[in-house]
Amino acid sequence: METKTCERLLAAAKTGDSNAVDQLLTAISDSLHSAATHRMGSSIQSRVDASDVVQQSLFEVSQSLSDFRGRTAAELHSWTRRILHHNVSNEVDRHFHAQKRTVARSQSFDEEGTATGLFEYVLRQRQSSPGQQAQDNESRQSLEMAITDLPDAQQTAIRMRYIEDMPIAKIGLAMSRTNTAVAGLLKRGLKQLRTRVVSITESI
Repeated sequence: METKTCERLLAAAKTGDSNAVDQLLTAISDSLHSAATHRMGSSIQSRVDASDVVQQSLFEVSQSLSDFRGRTAAELHSWTRRILHHNVSNEVDRHFHAQKRTVARSQSFDEEGTATGLFEYVLRQRQSSPGQQAQDNESRQSLEMAITDLPDAQQTAIRMRYIEDMPIAKIGLAMSRTNTAVAGLLKRGLKQLRTRVVSITESI
């Protein structure tokens, strides 16, 4: 887009001209997409569509145009890039945090036989590709079948602790049992599930 055309649309968009806003966003979308693709590494792009980041950035631009004090095409370029770079940085941070959580969740049972992270990994919905979500759904279904084979008390304790994320003290109150008794139910239940859960983890 020519500089004069861009600045004319910017001036009109800042006054609330919706048509000018649409034209301006359309004009800058391709360059924002190129910038997003450039800044996002291949590992990030495998998890996050650059178009999603661009759309979020365009939305923020449209919502803040009336407060933008710049008047030139160069100022618009700089401002929109800052918004885009901020959103890309957020996605990069989220990606690396997700990687750390995945590593923690993929660990086997510890010395005490607890597996909170593993159950969260298998049982809870997370942001991922449709293919990964389908695989996770199969794993959750397999683990659900394994849980239903447990004795009722163990099954209830397992569900409350690892699916509903309830603290042991609250589980004890709900089941009218001491904390020690609840811990015993969890330990025995997890022990019975160990072989099946490890099998599920290896297939993920």
